[in-house]
Amino acid sequence: MTRILFLGAPIEAVAEPGLDYKTKFERTGHNTGNLLIGYALRRQLVCSSYKYGNPGNSSNINQDFDLIAIPAANFIYKGFDFGWLADIIEKTTLPCLIVGLGAQLPSISSSEIDIPEGSKRFLKVISERVTSIGVRGAFTADVLARLGVKNTTVTGCPSLYWSLGPEIRITKKSWSPDFRVSLNGSRNVTQHSFSADDAMRVEGALLKLAITQGYDYVLQNEFPEFDLLYTDPPLTDALRLSLQSISNRFALGVTPEEYATFAKKLCKAFFSVEGWADYIQMKDFSFGTRFHGNMIALLNGVPAVIIAHDSRTTEMCQFMKIPYHAVNQCDPTQLQRLYEEADFETFSSHYRTLYANYLEFLKQNQVRHSLKELSSNVVEVSG
Repeated sequence: MTRILFLGAPIEAVAEPGLDYKTKFERTGHNTGNLLIGYALRRQLVCSSYKYGNPGNSSNINQDFDLIAIPAANFIYKGFDFGWLADIIEKTTLPCLIVGLGAQLPSISSSEIDIPEGSKRFLKVISERVTSIGVRGAFTADVLARLGVKNTTVTGCPSLYWSLGPEIRITKKSWSPDFRVSLNGSRNVTQHSFSADDAMRVEGALLKLAITQGYDYVLQNEFPEFDLLYTDPPLTDALRLSLQSISNRFALGVTPEEYATFAKKLCKAFFSVEGWADYIQMKDFSFGTRFHGNMIALLNGVPAVIIAHDSRTTEMCQFMKIPYHAVNQCDPTQLQRLYEEADFETFSSHYRTLYANYLEFLKQNQVRHSLKELSSNVVEVSG
């Protein structure tokens, strides 16, 4: 049986007793959405043993492991240097598997690629150790091709195949006044958007909806909201200034005290996929700019619509046919209309094709997996 060294997104819950929330947050890779990526790939691969993270003594990696598996995120970004990952792989002779690699640029029409030399070295060595690199969408495949890496397969994110089966069914109810809505946003990364002004407008609208309508708002990496949710800090002058700045920046019209109450009462955060799934199963609709915050809803049969604000979310929504709206063409206040117009049948039917494509990708990379085999032939996805 295969012994796997996992590097990249965390592969297990970080909810063990005794850990404070800041330590848990750090172990998610500073974004709780990463849990879906790594946890999904670990579920999908069959192995006799596994370990997560840099084992330190690289001289033992060849002896202790048979495969390096990397559940990846938006690694291709000017602010991320993955030279450290290249260092680990280069000191071994092991084959690799990488799934979900994505390019983080403002728009899928962006032509400029400016990434650190360490990341370029990582791409070179990983391309030599795999049959094919699993990328998030056609845009990332094109970006890698322009960087000289052409052995890619568009797989989407490994989280899409969480269920290990070929079907995802979405239950869409009729809208009602007591609809249970879960919102999510990215107010702290509006600079990543292809339209910063529209991102500011949309993020403000999402926060306003949560505050005025009493909807839950799921956090993934926002501070000081995390601090307010998990502790009861006094409203010092510094914290009051920070909260007032958020209110002013997004035109929320609330006082620091009111924003603090919102964070404590309506904000949610999760350090395990199971806990997140239990929560979202109680909702009727998920909506916002967080890809994985909405993906976990779809995986659990709950309707979700994504607001695409950058290349990463746009390419994944397009490839997976997830209902989405570009940030510069979306009015979050029209929540009922956005829900009622969303087409989930196309997503569900297309999923079977993507699933078949993913099975073939794993087969080509010669890894054992736990996904159910298809009973009939399905047209594969090119790219």
